[in-house]
Amino acid sequence: MMLFRFWVFIMAFGYLPVIAGPSSPPQKSLSAQLPRDYVDSLCARLSDVTLSPDSLQKQAEKIAGIAQLIGYRKGYYSARIYQAKALSLKKKFAISDSIFLETLSYEGLDSSQLCKIHLLMGRSSYIMGKFERGDSLMYLAKDFGKGHAGYLFSIGMNMASRYVVQKNHAATLLRLNELKALLPYITSKDSVDYLLMRGTSLSFVNQQDSGEALIDLALAIAIHINDSLRIGRVYSSTFIREVMQGDMQAALEIVESSIRVHPAKGDSAILGRYYKNKGLVLRQLGRYDDALAAYWVAHDLMRQSGDKNGEIRSKISLGSMYQMLGQHGESIACLREALDAPEIQSSLTTLATCNVNLASLLKITGNLDEALALNKKAAALVRKNGTPLLRARIYLELGRTHQEMGYLQAARYNFMDVLAQGTGAKNRTPVSEAYVALGELDLAEGRADSALLRGQMALKLMGKNPGKANQLGATSLVAGAYFDLENYNQAIKQGEIAWKLASELKESKRKLSEKLSHYYEAAGQAKKALEYARIHRDLELAFRESENEKDIHELRARMELDQKNGEITVLFKENQVQVEKLNNRKLWISILVLLALALMIFFVFWQKRIRLLRKNELLELDLQHSRDKLDLEDAMNEMRLLALQARLNPHFVFNCLVVVQNLTLRGDNDTALNYLKDFSRLTRMVFEISQKTSLSLCEEIEFLELYVDLENRRLRSQVLLEVELADGIDAEDIFIPPLLLQPIIENCFKHGFSEEGNNRKIVLSFIQKGEVLHTCISDNGKGIQGSTDRGRPSGIRITRKRLAILSNLEAQVETLVLSSNTNGQGTCAKLNIPLVSA
Repeated sequence: MMLFRFWVFIMAFGYLPVIAGPSSPPQKSLSAQLPRDYVDSLCARLSDVTLSPDSLQKQAEKIAGIAQLIGYRKGYYSARIYQAKALSLKKKFAISDSIFLETLSYEGLDSSQLCKIHLLMGRSSYIMGKFERGDSLMYLAKDFGKGHAGYLFSIGMNMASRYVVQKNHAATLLRLNELKALLPYITSKDSVDYLLMRGTSLSFVNQQDSGEALIDLALAIAIHINDSLRIGRVYSSTFIREVMQGDMQAALEIVESSIRVHPAKGDSAILGRYYKNKGLVLRQLGRYDDALAAYWVAHDLMRQSGDKNGEIRSKISLGSMYQMLGQHGESIACLREALDAPEIQSSLTTLATCNVNLASLLKITGNLDEALALNKKAAALVRKNGTPLLRARIYLELGRTHQEMGYLQAARYNFMDVLAQGTGAKNRTPVSEAYVALGELDLAEGRADSALLRGQMALKLMGKNPGKANQLGATSLVAGAYFDLENYNQAIKQGEIAWKLASELKESKRKLSEKLSHYYEAAGQAKKALEYARIHRDLELAFRESENEKDIHELRARMELDQKNGEITVLFKENQVQVEKLNNRKLWISILVLLALALMIFFVFWQKRIRLLRKNELLELDLQHSRDKLDLEDAMNEMRLLALQARLNPHFVFNCLVVVQNLTLRGDNDTALNYLKDFSRLTRMVFEISQKTSLSLCEEIEFLELYVDLENRRLRSQVLLEVELADGIDAEDIFIPPLLLQPIIENCFKHGFSEEGNNRKIVLSFIQKGEVLHTCISDNGKGIQGSTDRGRPSGIRITRKRLAILSNLEAQVETLVLSSNTNGQGTCAKLNIPLVSA
């Protein structure tokens, strides 16, 4: 019973305007029952900055629906502004801009709302790289935001951030200086943003001390006001500074502090970026297992937030981390999954990075051809669009691939390109790796002194806190160079340093143990040489055993998978019967529920129908009377049009029969036969056209050309028919009423060319303007004044009446005008033909 009452209430409320009918007295507005102040209070809650974009969008859509229901336009558009803001935060700029433009059409917006709309549209333009459009929108926002210090400050900060994106830090500082007058009127949160941006810009223009002081002040204010979001922003800026300076331990402490202060219900995408930074630092510190765990946490957080690009970048980082741990299968799977994602195509940098990482893995597994192709593809992607640092890294991988394939000269060129691209970059890691690679080539060619210099240069570029893997490569190179130069003590010293660095890298320890054995043997220390030889033997045996275990594990996994597939097949067949039974039960229950609901809906609609019929009976009678009157007028117009068209067809057939009769009487049987053949074709065309209500312009021209050809053969004349179509007219796509132009062409032969003459021609020109085809038919005959027939030809009168009916015009309105040509020779007939549907 309660369900029935609910349905009756919903149906009655949903169809209330229809039930009332147009003749019912005005009722009290529903907005009086739901106060508009409630909608305004809901809109005010949307200004909460802690709301995620998804929550903001959902709440704004609900409030807009309520405002639309009660007819409150201002509340509706206020909610739409927040909905568009949420979409812009989700980088759906096309949809957000369309909503903003729709909102601007409402005249009831105040200056603050107009300022907010232009500010958000300008910010979106900056993100999309449309800086000129963004500047224009920001200046409009300034005009609307006069007197609002908060809005003016936000506009200035956004215009300054535009130059941050372009890395024009001097211009950023100029913009920030313009905001000094507003600092006393802004909130503490805005002051944190201002100090952070100014401090970062100063750090980039060689004023590191002042920049660090401002960043520390911003952090102190953020901690004082307990704003976790801004604390995280300051920590992120400080993290980047420490990474660029090479202090990885300090960077790790900062990123862990960022994770601790992040709010429990904050944006999971931001927290995911923190964990990704943590994995980067742990990787540089050689803590590979911890780095892998951090990357997985970052990946899960990115997926939870719906950030597809962040999820793809996390996959790439995981692939790189698995590669360092020697788990090549997992690494290749992660990278191929990232490449298969459609979103990766929108970022050339991410696509190139993924290609080069996958290439390095395929190189390890022996698939050098595919690795070379992927490296070349990555190099092509970043040749014009990538940063120098990224290009340096990709050229480095390309050179290593060439080196393994034996293309040593090409590899040397690639490594030299790395030095050219990465020399000016602050991150010198690719450059140091390129020096190591060039040193290895020199060492292989017997130039130990050059290899030693390159290795020492690589160690110098690495700074105070280098990554263990990079330092290991450079140290091993220096040790090998000293060994070739027969400086065995230095070779042993550098080799021992490399051995300590390779504590967690089994593959590197296996190779180093063999080299150290040779170093000690050459130095005459047989005991140490034997010790490292035994270590090398044990590591070699462990390596082979691990490879065999991998093969056995793969075979066992395949057997277990086949066994499980067989068991799953049996269980599937057994469960299929149970599923079918359950589906049948659910089907009958659904049918019964739907029948009950259908009966309830039918009862509600039946009562509503009765009331609707009673109240709208008079209105239906009036509408029926008006409809009958219009139908009668349409029928009369159609009868008149058909009658005129019927009069046209016998007139045309009669003239054609006279032509055939004259040729037969002259005894020209062959010509008569050919003429009769063409005449029968023309007659068939007239019959088919007469059955149609519309005809394409192309078919009308074809019909007229055949008619002119028959008239020329009958009169033994050479009248030329020229057709001129204006630009943009497609004769096959334009449709007009049939047989409108033939009577006028016939009058050209009958009245214009009644005397013999040369160079006779008829020109048809067509110009389309809207839904009207302006047609001009002109000849070079004797003209209207020279014509012996003073009366109007019947074909002209019929055509004029048809045009008047088709155009829905009175008889006195001219739709066909006859006049002499401007040179006084010939006649021009101008028609305004309404276009019809096919």
